[in-house]
Amino acid sequence: ATTMVATPVDFHGTPWEARSTAPELGQHTLEVLAELGRTEAEIASMVATGVVFLPEDDS
Repeated sequence: ATTMVATPVDFHGTPWEARSTAPELGQHTLEVLAELGRTEAEIASMVATGVVFLPEDDS
């Protein structure tokens, strides 16, 4: 189970439940950089020089 802070607003008849947990640090870094127009080479350079953080691959 994941402990989460409750919603600051309580609407009658609409119970709150966690739909997902917060993303891990760096989880969407590659997608965001690509959406911002960075090339694969630019992203690889940023990763290699430590400019951006990527989580370790668990596979």
